[in-house]
Amino acid sequence: MLFNTDTVNERIRAARYLRGMSQKGFAEQMGSAQGVVCRWESGKSEPLPATLLGIAKVLNVNMLWLICGQGPMEPTANT
Repeated sequence: MLFNTDTVNERIRAARYLRGMSQKGFAEQMGSAQGVVCRWESGKSEPLPATLLGIAKVLNVNMLWLICGQGPMEPTANT
């Protein structure tokens, strides 16, 4: 499945899907409500900057890719 990953919300949705996580499961791991994750993924709201670090850790993605779509999605030893 191909994803549009032009925006943070699209990158969150794509990474969650590729990790095989439901919105509910992701929300639980983030300590958030499923509705919050739904709003992030739909673009109705964006996570706070401090929350992006947690999202990157839970989804095991490169922080630079998550924030601005640059570099590989997969984290490297330096990220």
